[in-house]
Amino acid sequence: MNNYLSEICSILPELNDISHIKHLNTGYSDDHKYKVVTNLGLCYLLRLTNGAKASQKQIELLALTELLRLGVKCSKPIANGLTADEKYHYSLLSWIPGQDASVALIGLEPELQKGIGCDAGSDLRKMHLLPAPANTIPWNQLFKKKWYLNRDIYFQDSLRINRDSYILDFIEDHLTLILERPSTFQHDDFHLDNIIVKDNCYAGTIDFNRSSYGDPWHDFAKMFFYSSQLSPSFCQGQLQGYFDSQSVPVLFWEITSMYTAVLMINTVIWTKKASPLHLRQMLERINKVMQDYRSFSIYQPLWY
Repeated sequence: MNNYLSEICSILPELNDISHIKHLNTGYSDDHKYKVVTNLGLCYLLRLTNGAKASQKQIELLALTELLRLGVKCSKPIANGLTADEKYHYSLLSWIPGQDASVALIGLEPELQKGIGCDAGSDLRKMHLLPAPANTIPWNQLFKKKWYLNRDIYFQDSLRINRDSYILDFIEDHLTLILERPSTFQHDDFHLDNIIVKDNCYAGTIDFNRSSYGDPWHDFAKMFFYSSQLSPSFCQGQLQGYFDSQSVPVLFWEITSMYTAVLMINTVIWTKKASPLHLRQMLERINKVMQDYRSFSIYQPLWY
């Protein structure tokens, strides 16, 4: 990998005067990520992605440019291209200083956490202003196809969630709700590990590598599944900021509870395959979400 780093640094003028490079091993992405600092004190994020995903990466970077135009706090694309052997696609982005919210919120007063969540929710609303391309497959079709595929995989495995019939029945009873849902930009991984906080303020959102287009409300599933267990106050603020302090629509609770239920099934499949050491932790989290929704007998989680 050092050879690729040397090659990229020789190509990009921004990286001609480097002080140090730090490999970032957080997250579950297959990308190789580095924090690059120059002798002038400038910081960048350098990502190396499988070259076969170059076209997908270009779409992501174009979306980031559009999001910045909409006022979203995210990294600015600076340069990108393929290595000489085309094995990797590199992208250089501006660095957002601060800490992951999952760390930064620890010990903060609930009202301060809520305020940070409010700003994050407002930024998420801006992301969803970016419309899907005209040729985007309808969300209803995309979502159902993926769900039925994962449901079949889940049934074929011996590992099952306790009381999973409550989850599976709830999903089947509510799939029709997404028939008319719109398609906009989705971050698709919007939770505390991908939200940056600096000086007790929301600083921006990172890791857009899973971004896609579909129902904007789908971006809340990981809030209900992940973020709510670390900071209910942040999540309350996120909802307040997103809906601009208006009442949360009843339909939102119905649809997002179904998305959360689907995420529970999908997460078991993904964790067993990609990160089996975290399986016990994930099952504990699923159990907590089941309690939040009283085994999906309610739409609005208890913490709200």
